[in-house]
Parts: sequence; structure tokens; C-alpha cells
Amino acid sequence: MNEGTEKMRLPAKAQEILLENNRFLTLGSWAAIWVVIVLLINLLRLGGYRFVLIVDSVTAILSAAIAAALAEMVRQEYQDESPYDLIWLSIPVAFGTWSILEIFRLVDTSILSRAQFSALAWFWSLGYLPLAYGLYERYKLITDSPTPHQRNLILGCGGLGVLFILVTAMPALFSAGATGIAAAILSILYSIFDLALLVVTLRIIFTYQGYFPGPWVFFAGGFVLKIIGDAVLRYPGQLGSGAGFEKFLLSIVNFSHYCWYFLPALGMLVYKTLLTHKNVPPPNVQIKEEMTPNSNALAFTDKNDIVIRTSLNFRYLLRLPDEIATSQTHLRDLLGISESTYNELKTILNQQESLNKFVVEPS
Repeated sequence: MNEGTEKMRLPAKAQEILLENNRFLTLGSWAAIWVVIVLLINLLRLGGYRFVLIVDSVTAILSAAIAAALAEMVRQEYQDESPYDLIWLSIPVAFGTWSILEIFRLVDTSILSRAQFSALAWFWSLGYLPLAYGLYERYKLITDSPTPHQRNLILGCGGLGVLFILVTAMPALFSAGATGIAAAILSILYSIFDLALLVVTLRIIFTYQGYFPGPWVFFAGGFVLKIIGDAVLRYPGQLGSGAGFEKFLLSIVNFSHYCWYFLPALGMLVYKTLLTHKNVPPPNVQIKEEMTPNSNALAFTDKNDIVIRTSLNFRYLLRLPDEIATSQTHLRDLLGISESTYNELKTILNQQESLNKFVVEPS
């Protein structure tokens, strides 16, 4: 299944395959349950602020590692096909890097009890570089132009993203303290990167024209959560506080910042499941073809090749619909072939002496 050229499957067909795969249903169900539990822990802040951070960090580590592992499995399918091997290599490198950084962040924020923003946050750019390169390589394979509707959707998403970044970043930029300004600047940079990746991913999705777009829809959803979650770096000292609606918003932002990895991981699981299904050899089924009795059909024509009559099985063997007459029409038209092909056929039959001429007396 060539990711760059194949029109994988219609969404309905892909959905049917996934719903019939017990392994996928089991893994997907447990993963969904875990994400719901993590979301509730964030919203209710069960166990206190530090416990929430530990749960979020563990979820991020596992999700990023699973996404990297599944992407590496997919890459094995394309390791001999350039540039698809490079495209898929970028994903395990990026998410593998992020999973390692999430381990360091778990130690930094939960064990060493440092603020969420530290010098470690700058190292997340190491994951953006290979992922941006892979998406750019995939983007270069696009040959068709977007429709006006698709272009408007992309511009609309980009505009909303820019508006969200500006609205959430301005207060942090003008807040006091060098750490707050540094965090806001880094957060804006990461949000811009995520928005650019989202726009490129949407452009890739639209090239599938209604076919199943592989894991890219899940990546797009992940980038949306990542843009929302980048606000964590803008307000690193406020996530443990807040009340009412502000507390709810901060919890959603914190959840998005850590758990956005889940959607790319789910997308890679979906794609790997469909790849595995495609590579399973079909069962060895022997089809017994029915023998057609009397497979010879006769057509009687005059000297101008106008059909006078045909044998009873002529219509059946040639699968002619009832509205097509089998008499008083040229044999060429009855056979549905061009004049040049018909002349060549007559020449061959004459050479083989396969045409028989009869004198038919009028009745």
C-alpha cells in the first residue's frame, strides 16, 4: 500500500475493517477508557496538582512512544521506496525524541518540583525538525491544486489559529518577569510551528478526495490540541490555581498539552491495522466456472453484411440487451466493434476459410 499514490480505501470500507478487527477494538477501547480517566483527573484535579502532572506525563510518554513504534512498523513497509521511507522515518524520530523529553520533564516537574517552564522546554524543537521535514516531503508529492472550498477551509483554520495565538499570547507577553516573557515567546513559536504543520496536514488530507486519508486526520486533530496546549508555557505558574470556569479552562489546556500525542498514536494504530489487513493473503478459494453449453453462435448475413437472423444462443453468448435488434442491422454494429477492427476480423476469417457462404432460396 503505497502511501504516496494509493487511494487506500473508502471510509466506509476502512471502518468496516476496523470494526471487524478484535485486536484493534480491544486496544482502542482500553486507550479510550484511559484517556477519559485522564481527562476526569485533570478536570477534577484528583490527587492534587503533582499527581495530575504525573498522570499526564506518563500518558504523554506512553502515547509518544507508541506513536513512534507504530510509525517505525509502517516505515518497514516503505524502507525500499524513496521518498516514502524518509517520510515515515521522520515520524518515529520526532515522536521518539518527544517521548524521551517527556521522561526528562516528568523528572523535572514532578520529582524535582520545578516550574513547568524551564530550559528543557526549548529542546522540544528537536522533534519539530524531522516532523516538519517529513511533512514537507509528503507535501511535495501533491500535484493537484486545492478547490476553492478547500482553500477557504485551510485559510479559515489558519486564521482562527492565528487569532487564538494572539488572544492567548498577548497577556503573557506583557506580564512582568523575564521567565514569563521567555515562556510566552517560546509558546508562540511552538504554536506557529504547530499551526504550520496543521495547514500542511490539511492540504495533504484534501488530496485524497473522499478516500480514507491514512493517519493524517488524526495528526491534524493532534496539532489542534497541541496549539491549545501550548498555552501551558504562557501561564506556567497558574495551572495549580484558578477557580470556577478559569480552573476548567486551565485543566483543558493542561490536558491538551500532554495528551495530544494520543491522537497521532491512534492514527498510526488505525493505519497499521489497515496495512496488516491488506497484507493478509486471501483465502485459497477455488471457483468452479460453469460450462456454457453450445458456445458457438451463428449469424447469417446478406452480401452487404446485414444480419438476416442469428442462432437462438447468439444474444445470450454476447450478453446483448433486449433493446438491441439481432436482425436488419450491420454485423459490425451488432458486434459493437469499429469498422477497421471489423475489416481486420473479416480478413483473418477469410484467410482461415472460416466464413461459409450459403445460397438461401426465398420461401
